[in-house]
Amino acid sequence: MNAITHIGLAVPDLEGAIKWYEEVLGFTLLAGPYMFNAKTAGEPNMTNDVLGAHIKKMKNAHLMSENQVGIELF
Repeated sequence: MNAITHIGLAVPDLEGAIKWYEEVLGFTLLAGPYMFNAKTAGEPNMTNDVLGAHIKKMKNAHLMSENQVGIELF
């Protein structure tokens, strides 16, 4: 591994967390929020491959800081 590109954080309120990371820490929303639904995602899918088959629904978003620190909120 050459570098860590981002970290993932589970949050109880995705929209509230996005707002906090933008306003308090200066992050920029790059992508999302996206809604994942296993019923419509098909097989295989990256969400279930990474997080496990028990994940049925999930929202996530990707943010980036000025110094290129990436986070994924879900």
